[in-house]
Parts: sequence; C-alpha cells; structure tokens
Amino acid sequence: VNARLASILAEKETPLIIANHVYTMPFALKVRNLLQKQGQSPLLLACTHDVQSHVLIDRQAKAPWKGSLEHEGLLISTEVEWLSAADALIHASEADKEFFTPHLHKKRHYLVLPALPAIEPSRALLKSRGAIYVGGPHPGNVASLAWYFDKVVPLYEKHPQLALVGRISEARDEFLTM
Repeated sequence: VNARLASILAEKETPLIIANHVYTMPFALKVRNLLQKQGQSPLLLACTHDVQSHVLIDRQAKAPWKGSLEHEGLLISTEVEWLSAADALIHASEADKEFFTPHLHKKRHYLVLPALPAIEPSRALLKSRGAIYVGGPHPGNVASLAWYFDKVVPLYEKHPQLALVGRISEARDEFLTM
C-alpha cells in the first residue's frame, strides 16, 4: 500500500472493503491489514465472477500470479485460499455459489444477480467514507459503478464518498457518463 493510499485510509473510518474479483484479494488484504493496524475492523467482502480456475483452464492461460500454467488442483486451492480471507462472499451466479459454498462452508455466501432493485443505504455507510471499491477497468466493473451512481447514490441526502482503488479509477469518466 503506497503512502498516498495509507494517508487517505487514515483520514476516516472505513467499515467495508469490497474486493470485486478474486485477483484483487491480495491487495484488499493489504488494505485490511493496514486498517487493522489503525485500530479499525473493516468487513471484507469478496465477489466471485465465475470460477477463475476454470476460466484459466478453459483458456489454457497462465496463472496471473505466477506467470505459468498450473494444474486444476493448484489453481482451485489458490483461489479458495484467497477467498477464505473474506468475511463473506458475493456470487454473481448460482453456479459460483454452488461451487464455492462446499469449499468455504464456514463463510457467509450471498447470491446477487446482476439485475438488482434499489437498496437502502446502511447507517454505517451514512456515517463514514462510504466504501472502498478495489478493481480494474473491466466492463462489468464500469457497469456496476454506473449502477451505483445511478441507483444507489440518489438514495442518500448527502452523497457518500467512494474511494476507488486500483485501475478502476482509469475508467472514471466511463461510468460517470453512462
């Protein structure tokens, strides 16, 4: 975590970290560890988008964290290990939830399909920064932030702050104009 992000995190309480993809988990854990050293206890939610181990196998692609081809067992065990650090998992499909629930049976699992109704903001978010969004400029991430600004932010009397962490900030103009 660089000095600028550490300074931003020290400014206000951060009750929630959302790792929007398994590949962002190592960084989200660094952020959580830093916040814990500051005396905070943020919840860490991890979102699954397909079983990434299966995606790598289907594409015959190298594991991004090693730069080499890995066998299915090692890919799955790494993915499960990273997700095990989350307080709860949010699955974008029933297949994801069905796959990960037996592997991480002690964790809370939520199925959140892409078409969501408007939600009420929580009291914790109203009193704090809002949230940290950790992610890259993937089209699905851009669409989710467009939904957030279009459907969630208007529910607040005072617009909540959202800290964008990672390359998702490169796509800022895209989701603000959708």
